[in-house]
Amino acid sequence: MKSRTYLVFAWCFALAFSSPASTRYVDINNPSPAAPYTNWLTAAGNIQDAIDASGPGDLVLVTNGIYKTGSRTIVDDTPCRVVVDKPVTVRSVNGPDVTIIEGFSLPGSFPWSLDSVRCVYLTNHAQLVGFTLTNGSVPATAYVNISDPGGGVYCASNSEIVSNCVIINCAAYVGAGAQGGTIVHCLITNCLGHFGGGGACSANLDHCEVIWNTTHNVAGGLYYCQATNCNITYNLSLNGGGAFAGTISHCTVYGNYAAFDPYGGGGYAGGVNNADVKDSIIYYNAADTGGNNVALGTFTNCCCPDLGVSDGNITNNPLFMDSQGFPGNFHLRTNSPCINAGNNAFAQEPTDLDGRPRIVGAKTDIGAYEFQGVNTNGYLVWLGDHHLLTDKSSDLADPDADGLNNWQEWRTGTDPGSALSALKVLSVNRSAPGINVSWQSVTNISYYLQRSTNLNASFSSIQSNIVGQAGITSSQDSAATGLGPYYYRVGVQ
Repeated sequence: MKSRTYLVFAWCFALAFSSPASTRYVDINNPSPAAPYTNWLTAAGNIQDAIDASGPGDLVLVTNGIYKTGSRTIVDDTPCRVVVDKPVTVRSVNGPDVTIIEGFSLPGSFPWSLDSVRCVYLTNHAQLVGFTLTNGSVPATAYVNISDPGGGVYCASNSEIVSNCVIINCAAYVGAGAQGGTIVHCLITNCLGHFGGGGACSANLDHCEVIWNTTHNVAGGLYYCQATNCNITYNLSLNGGGAFAGTISHCTVYGNYAAFDPYGGGGYAGGVNNADVKDSIIYYNAADTGGNNVALGTFTNCCCPDLGVSDGNITNNPLFMDSQGFPGNFHLRTNSPCINAGNNAFAQEPTDLDGRPRIVGAKTDIGAYEFQGVNTNGYLVWLGDHHLLTDKSSDLADPDADGLNNWQEWRTGTDPGSALSALKVLSVNRSAPGINVSWQSVTNISYYLQRSTNLNASFSSIQSNIVGQAGITSSQDSAATGLGPYYYRVGVQ
């Protein structure tokens, strides 16, 4: 998931949804909305109208747009752009890149403004899937409404689900990005909390990235959260730069910072403070006063230079693929000491952060990513080099629309960003003796050539170990001297 623009998140459904009782539609550009909004021709012009018309179990389907008008005050003193107060699923059609719920903070006053609007409030087992939540904040100053949480999303309990969302540029006293809820396959970034939890507070996070969030006091990233298979990176606070309290399992906590403030003190535990941590990497964090990586807490089967070697912990460098560039690539190199160094009892999820198998060897690995073997490791490096997501959503994607998915492009050595770079037969010509076959090719790849006389029959290999040439490779089938027909296909060895 690294070596990419880190604010882009894969659009994939991570949860299984039951068939809705009814579907309501939302299109911000619909000129003729009409209740009960049960088709695109009568779609609601805003999300709240469709929710209000829904019943338990309904699906509210939202098409592209920036939804930034209207508000409702329901849970505290902060108005909310969208209130989902019944057991319905609100889901975008095309994902967070093009479907945005925007809150409000008075221009020039971010993050504290008495005119603020939170993005979303969820209760009663509601679900929110596939949105960007941005510019949400609570009307908090040092003296007003300081207890209002969740500038991006406020969930009444962990029974509410937020999935496949990007939460960015939000603010609150605590839980600036998210307060409560079960947060799955989400990116939380660039959020600001006044007291604690710049990323999230009191939430359950699974397969998430918590990047570049800040608080003025405790827990730049996560505050009293449960996090599994997450990257917690580049967050900032005075105490517990990455996380404070809660539980952390199979996570990578990297590059977080606890700064000392001459007026507020702090500077303790750049990585994690006072948490229960298992099978996680806590490395390359910094603190001005003490505990660059950890302070208080319990740590089992972790990789951290500040811990001893008891309880299954190791202190060796984790050997990431890339810990120098931003945002970094935290997959493990083939010689990483974190491979097979975890405890299977803590591997409660079947997949790692990429969505690939969690236990590949005899034991699970430490950190957010499981080493998938030498061949797959090379593929992950290739994805990163081409600025593609490393999770499974990339495997079958075809960004250049040339008919080859990313995995096939890697196997063929072609460029996934160019439709002119693909493995395909260019010509089949009679050329005595036999037939000459030419195909688009690259160097450092060996090919094989197969032939059949009937498309309903199997193909037989007629040549192998054909060394690829730059641009075009040709091979002569000297045995094809009859009338035919002859059919050919080329493959990569």
